Amino acid sequence: MTVILDPAKIAASFQQQIHAEVTSISNPLNLLGVLTHASGPSATYAQYTESGCASVGINFSRNVLPRLDVERAIEAANKNLNIHGIIVYYPIFATEHDRFIRDLVDYRKDIEGLNSN
Repeated sequence: MTVILDPAKIAASFQQQIHAEVTSISNPLNLLGVLTHASGPSATYAQYTESGCASVGINFSRNVLPRLDVERAIEAANKNLNIHGIIVYYPIFATEHDRFIRDLVDYRKDIEGLNSN
């Protein structure tokens, strides 16, 4: 017997559960996305992130800025108690400097777990 699974239905079940848990928290969860391109693959990934966050009740802010401002933005987000998670959409510099950027994100706010600390 062949069983066909509908991944959308499976995902919806998880989304409903996560949404219920997120909305039961007294303070809203805030996620910051940092990227340097308003279009292209990184921007598309950020749009998917925003949509996914909205579906479970997480606030998502997309910060598109010049690459030389990324370090300051991450440092400010690390210190901001109202920002609970950070995602950096690579490439920023497309060099080894991106590794430095990954480790600049506070490991407690590193949503993707890329920080090596």
